[in-house]
Amino acid sequence: MERKGIILVAATAIISGMAIFVSKLGLKDFDPVLFTWLRNTIVAVLLLGIIAGAGEWGALKKLVFRDWLRLAAIGSSRERESGERSKSSSFGIGCDWRRSV
Repeated sequence: MERKGIILVAATAIISGMAIFVSKLGLKDFDPVLFTWLRNTIVAVLLLGIIAGAGEWGALKKLVFRDWLRLAAIGSSRERESGERSKSSSFGIGCDWRRSV
């Protein structure tokens, strides 16, 4: 179990470091809203692939609406803390969290 934890920590550090580099390059060539949508879509597909590969679909099916709300709150609080501007491509509404703080 300790080895698995070390692998997960190393993977997190690598992904985090790459995300900054890729974001800097991507924002030079793409509209920020399009880039955010593409990045989040790619990550969602990768995560679903990992979940499917690990055979953990049952864990997703067990999540209730309240669990999904908690996960959404975690994602939105991350953006608020980092001061990033979030635009919801689903609804076409731009939200600037910095103004509400």
